[in-house]
Amino acid sequence: MANINFTVPYTFATFTVDVTLVANALTAAGYTVTAPQVAPPVVIPPVVLPAGNGAVFVNGKYNWAGDWNAVPFNYVYPDHGVTGPGPVISMPGSQAFEYWLPYPPNNVAGPATNGVNFDLTPFTKFTISIKPTVAGATAQMQFFKSSGGVNDIDYGNMLNLTQAKYGPATMVAGQWNTYTIPLTDFAVSGWIYKFIVQQQGVTPQAWEIDQVEFL
Repeated sequence: MANINFTVPYTFATFTVDVTLVANALTAAGYTVTAPQVAPPVVIPPVVLPAGNGAVFVNGKYNWAGDWNAVPFNYVYPDHGVTGPGPVISMPGSQAFEYWLPYPPNNVAGPATNGVNFDLTPFTKFTISIKPTVAGATAQMQFFKSSGGVNDIDYGNMLNLTQAKYGPATMVAGQWNTYTIPLTDFAVSGWIYKFIVQQQGVTPQAWEIDQVEFL
């Protein structure tokens, strides 16, 4: 394709060029006119939270970092779970008012300076399944938060989980009792440090725990 050198006299005036007419004229004169390449628009995919990031103990796997229990629990107890073959968590029931006190993996984005932080922002509910061995058991639950170097700050409402609006009003011994609680009932949101689930009613007794998850 030959180069075309031309001079256009101009003044400081506003004018409009019909690009199509110019292209047609050049084509008629034997020149090849190629449309400019336009880059496709950049599409930024939405942020998708990884599946299962609300799982504490689900389908036989403990996803949090550890616990601060007073007595050791067995996280690979060989029994059938709520929806699968297990394993499940075994609470030994060796002392009255025994409790489960799990803590999450480190997340330096949260307020606790030791890194023990879990963000509730994507979630609206909490669910847990409990299998007591003796009738008359109830369960209560409390969240804790952190502020800088101050940890173990009571956060929100302590709730009795054994209510008909959350699941069975009376836990049945020897079978799974599943409770699902709106986080608004706990009056919690944002960052937490840990939570506690504690035996009440007829205690001590052995429990099994399964399918613990933020939804």
